[in-house]
Amino acid sequence: MAEQNWDITLAVGPDTLASMPALKSTPSKIIELPSSTGMQIESLKKCAHQYLLVVDHYELNADFEMAASEFCDRVLVIDDLANRPHQCDFLLDQTLGRQPEDYAPWVPPTCTLMLGPTYALLRPQFAIARATMSKSLKNTGALKNVLISMGASDPFNITSLALRAIELTNLPISTTVVLGPAFDFSDDVQNVASQMTHPVKVLENVSNMAELMTDTDLSIGAGGITSWERCCLGLPSLLVVTADNQNAISLALEKAGAAQVIGYARSVSAPDICQVILNLHKNADQLVNMSKNGMAICDGRGTTRVIEALAT
Repeated sequence: MAEQNWDITLAVGPDTLASMPALKSTPSKIIELPSSTGMQIESLKKCAHQYLLVVDHYELNADFEMAASEFCDRVLVIDDLANRPHQCDFLLDQTLGRQPEDYAPWVPPTCTLMLGPTYALLRPQFAIARATMSKSLKNTGALKNVLISMGASDPFNITSLALRAIELTNLPISTTVVLGPAFDFSDDVQNVASQMTHPVKVLENVSNMAELMTDTDLSIGAGGITSWERCCLGLPSLLVVTADNQNAISLALEKAGAAQVIGYARSVSAPDICQVILNLHKNADQLVNMSKNGMAICDGRGTTRVIEALAT
C-alpha cells in the first residue's frame, strides 16, 4: 500500500515488535497497543480518523470491529478460520479451497469476500521472480538443493530435525536454512549443520526469499503464508504442521498435488522426513507435477488484487 501513497500506521500488540524486529525499519508509524481489547479501542481512537482499518487477530471479532467503525470508514478483516462473527466491509481469507458459504453465517451480506490464494498477500519480489526466472530452474525433477524454512518461529525445532533427515538420506544435497526472527534454537542448528557431510548455509532474517526459492528444488516448511510463496515459484513442498491453523492449508495443498504433508510437529521424526525425500528422489515426475500444480494455485499478484478491491 505504501507504493500507492497510502499513509500507514501499524498498531501492534505488546510482544509483536520483540518477535518481529524488522517492523521497526519500516517507514510506517508504529503504535504499541495495550493487551486489553477495551484499552486498544481507546488507543486507536486517539489516532486520526482512518479510511481503512485492517484487523488481523484471532481473538478479535464483530464487537471490536463495530467499535472501530467510530474512527474508520472501512474495515478489512484477515482470517483463515471462518469460526466467529465479523462486522466488516471486506474479508480476506487466503486458504486454498475456501468458499463464500464458509463465511455466510459470519459476515454481513454487504461484505466483499476475497477468498483463496488468488488474493495471497505476497511481496512484489515473488511476482517479479515468477516472471523472470529461467524455466530450467523448475520442472526438471532434479533434487540437488533443499530449502528449510519454517517461518517466523519454529517452536518444535523442526529445522534441526530436517537437517538430520537430509544427512540420513546420504544424497549429495546442498541445503539452505533460513531462520526466522523468533527462532530460538540457533546454536543447535549451527551444531547440526557443522556435522553435515554436504554443504549447508544457515541464514537469518533474509530479504531475498524469492531468489532463494528460485534456486531450490524442494522446500521443507510449515503451512503458513510461505506456502503461497512456494506455490508462486513452483517450489515443491514437504509440510510439517506446527499449529492448528495450518492444518487446513496443508491438507488442501496436498490434495491439490502441490505439497506433501509429513505430519504434525510433535510426532514427526528424522527418519520420516528422510524416507519422503528418498521417495521423491526416485520419482522425478512427482516433483515436476508438484511444481506445476503449485504454480497453478498462486500467481503472486494477490496483493495487487486486494488493493484494487479496497480502492473501489
